[in-house]
Amino acid sequence: MRRLAAAVLVLSFVVAMVGCSLESRDDGPPDIGDVPAAVMSAVPRVTAVEDPSRWLNGFGHAIGLSLVTATPDPFTPEELDAVVKAIWTHLPSKPNTLQITAESQAGDVVDLFTAAQHLDELVVHQAGQAGVSIADMRWRYGQ
Repeated sequence: MRRLAAAVLVLSFVVAMVGCSLESRDDGPPDIGDVPAAVMSAVPRVTAVEDPSRWLNGFGHAIGLSLVTATPDPFTPEELDAVVKAIWTHLPSKPNTLQITAESQAGDVVDLFTAAQHLDELVVHQAGQAGVSIADMRWRYGQ
């Protein structure tokens, strides 16, 4: 009986790990509600929120967004916190991961990753050129 339980546990772990590695893009952009207006209100140097995308990532859905900023300066932790909070609180449905990239109006890559490393309670990974992949928003921002 113990061997069967151990085998089931190992198999469950392997299935979960394979599921995490599989990502598939959904058709069409996700409904992001009034996220663009909320983000631009929270951080005025953000002039647009573009390219919403959604995909399955093994444990649920991830949402991707691109920010356009007035300047190429790196985000401060306070600015990035305000952006993530605005996105999280205004999304009609809650993803398990946000992937955010930013570019200035002149086309320069804007660093989000350095600021993200200072946001407690979030799981942060680098995504793209200076972009971020963020999880565990529920712990920091609530439902």
